[in-house]
Amino acid sequence: MSDHETPRDGEDSTPDDSDLPPPEAYEVDEVRATGGRHTIEIRAGELAEAVDLAEAALLAADAGIFQRGGQLVRVVQSDPPPRSAKNAVTRAIGTPIIVPLTREFLLLVLSRHVTFLRYDARAEQLRRVDPPAMLAAMLLAAGEWQFRRLRGVVCAPTLRSDGSLLSAPGYDPDSGLLLWDDGTVWPEINPRPSQSEASEALAVLRDLLREFEFVGGRGGPHESVALAAIITATVRHALPIAPGFAVDAHKMGSGKTELVHTVSRVLTGRDASVMPLADTEEEIRKALLALLIAGDPIALIDNIEQPVSSAALNAALTSEMYRDRILGESRTVAVPTAATFMFTGNNLQFVGDLTSRIMVSGLDPQCEQPGSREFNRDLKEYVMAHRAELLGAALTIPLGYLTAGAPSRWSPSRFHAWDRLVRAPLQWLGCPDPLATQEEMRAVDPVRTSLLEMLQAWGDVFGDRPATVAEAINAASGPLQIGHPGLAAAIEQAGARDRGGAFNARSLGRWLARFVRRIEGGRRFERNGEDSATCRPRYRVVSVSGVSSVSPNGRAENGSDNYMGWAATNAENAGNAAGGIGAEEIPL
Repeated sequence: MSDHETPRDGEDSTPDDSDLPPPEAYEVDEVRATGGRHTIEIRAGELAEAVDLAEAALLAADAGIFQRGGQLVRVVQSDPPPRSAKNAVTRAIGTPIIVPLTREFLLLVLSRHVTFLRYDARAEQLRRVDPPAMLAAMLLAAGEWQFRRLRGVVCAPTLRSDGSLLSAPGYDPDSGLLLWDDGTVWPEINPRPSQSEASEALAVLRDLLREFEFVGGRGGPHESVALAAIITATVRHALPIAPGFAVDAHKMGSGKTELVHTVSRVLTGRDASVMPLADTEEEIRKALLALLIAGDPIALIDNIEQPVSSAALNAALTSEMYRDRILGESRTVAVPTAATFMFTGNNLQFVGDLTSRIMVSGLDPQCEQPGSREFNRDLKEYVMAHRAELLGAALTIPLGYLTAGAPSRWSPSRFHAWDRLVRAPLQWLGCPDPLATQEEMRAVDPVRTSLLEMLQAWGDVFGDRPATVAEAINAASGPLQIGHPGLAAAIEQAGARDRGGAFNARSLGRWLARFVRRIEGGRRFERNGEDSATCRPRYRVVSVSGVSSVSPNGRAENGSDNYMGWAATNAENAGNAAGGIGAEEIPL
């Protein structure tokens, strides 16, 4: 530290602190071995150096500060949201969540761990001062820090991305995860279980689910989906992307929400966080970003009453990072999508791309008043009493599969790592493929239905001859005796009418352009040149053979044994955040 014989500008009225060490000791690295406070002298023109020293002091003090998504963050336990908070994510009280640091909190932390001094020219000595607000603001805005990177918070042992077991409480530098110690005593988990142990673990999870009556009965694909949801939630941070899970029924009181909370209680000991399905895409984006910033492990979108279509949800389910602008700020953050998304409702309907990102577990109590049924046990009480055993069982199944050398082959889905850690282990133990339930959702997808109708009607009218949108509208709008009601109904289903009720060529053209080359029912639309008179594109229906190289329940012949083989698959997800979500990324 420089000598202080020359008077300096500025003075401080803070009372003298007789316990201060001599000036030459005021260096950030000069800290007593007993854990004494760091000391930083604030000098004019050297604020940047003071910011670096403050960061080093907080690192040495292990002040619980991390960096995540271009922000400084900490982990706290949640309180109930204010009643006025519209579309807020609701959580069980005490849920550990990730929150960005405010300037005021950073000032508090600095005052706890660092002694700040300023030279008092009048008294000709250093005096103690409060942490400068500008220093805290600059540290928050730096954007590049030495603080540890936090990928997420887990409330139970889990797997790292390399398949190894993470079971020690605290921060794990290999994975960037913080294992929150909630007081649960976790048993020793065998990192290399046998197939017999994996089968016993599956029996434990199936016993947990015996209170629920699945479509098709026990042992069917709908039960497989529920099992997959438990395992997915348990290993979610080992997966770059994962599908969502829908719990469907025909009537209220069938146990849909209870099933989701059961999955959450195994993982966290608490009910699932509930994210509203807002009326607008913008509101969905806001709620989704808030949930992902907080690091909620399970997101329940409950009691859905309308068809679900959302570009933001599409992106969150098939992109490793979710990018969006922080509400009220110009900054954009990118945070991991490491949440297990679950949906509940009666006769759920998913639209378009979501049908390939979600699988459904249907419940069918087969009674008129399912809400009046009595369960054989209190599920919440049972899970809390056996949580350690249930969590261990959920980990044993993928660990057993990896220990066996990942022996089975499977038809790859878009979720390659999930195939390997969840789907294939279940099939290895004799469970049906949970992906088989996607076909049921596709059958009621209004987008797919309208495209199938249009392919059929267009083919009926024009055969394999290419035609323009105008020709199709003329054919559909002709007199009743010569018109084509099937084509008219298909255009109606596509929503190609203007406000006056007439068919709209521009709307139909946009609709067709959106689905060109998409295969449904073994056929698709293809563009076939342009009309010589109008230069409008012509379309024709083409039959496609060999629609898929694998069937939904088939097994591929060339599945990779490379556990890290998902790296190349993320390229196909890079553009999934389009539609107003994408922006300049601040990496995790």
